[in-house]
Amino acid sequence: MSKSTFDVFASYVEPDSAWVEGFLLEALGRARIRCHSKRDFALGVPELVEFERAIKTSDLIILVISAAYLQESPLRFVEVMAQSFGAHERTWPVVPILRGPVNELPFRLRQLSLLDATEQANWETVVERVCKRIRVPTPQRSPIPDCP
Repeated sequence: MSKSTFDVFASYVEPDSAWVEGFLLEALGRARIRCHSKRDFALGVPELVEFERAIKTSDLIILVISAAYLQESPLRFVEVMAQSFGAHERTWPVVPILRGPVNELPFRLRQLSLLDATEQANWETVVERVCKRIRVPTPQRSPIPDCP
């Protein structure tokens, strides 16, 4: 494991929270990946300060991209901050995950390798790729209970 506080900081918007919290963070947690997200921010602290702290204390920044995400202007700052921090540290810690269709992906995101989670069939592959990037074994899939 690294010296960072977290392995992953996940940046996402409320409309994507069910997938991020119910699938992605749960699957990464099964792989023993230390995850952090906005839901863990300290109360009473300016949000941008918390975003900066999260970026600086995480090895990998996941941007869950959807049409709703691209509408949130403070999150553009998060993208730029993460990429700037990566350039300063000589690492590229930003991994965008496409969660839903978007009209046009901004150039700042098109230049990064993108994982596609628009179809459920790709979700496990996304988790596998993130685990590989962090160098941890992929978790076993949760068993699907038998239908009664």
